Amino acid sequence: MTDYYILDKLPAHTRPFYTHSAEGTQWANSFNIFLRGHWICNGGQRIHDEQKIRKSMEHSQITEDDKQEYITGFDLVEPSPGGVSLGLEHLIAILLELCDVRYASLFHRDGKSLSGRSHSLLH
Repeated sequence: MTDYYILDKLPAHTRPFYTHSAEGTQWANSFNIFLRGHWICNGGQRIHDEQKIRKSMEHSQITEDDKQEYITGFDLVEPSPGGVSLGLEHLIAILLELCDVRYASLFHRDGKSLSGRSHSLLH
């Protein structure tokens, strides 16, 4: 079994509207990293041109009213060219061979714990 693998150039329709894809292709400049069959990280290049982001939003059927704050950000700062999301709790759970990812989180939240009632992890 392979310990880790990387999926690169994911289908653009599976990625957020702000993920860059090369002109004329259906592949986004994004990736996912898996360790021992479990997701631990994803990331990709972001669109940093206001006109391209508007076109991408239109293609994704997102109105400018829905994302006005996001678009306003282009006027205020230079957006970062990329981003990464690391699932640190997932990585710790894999390395420590925990049976539940919530054991790797100090303050876990899930559908049951959001109600405010105390629930045991053993279920």
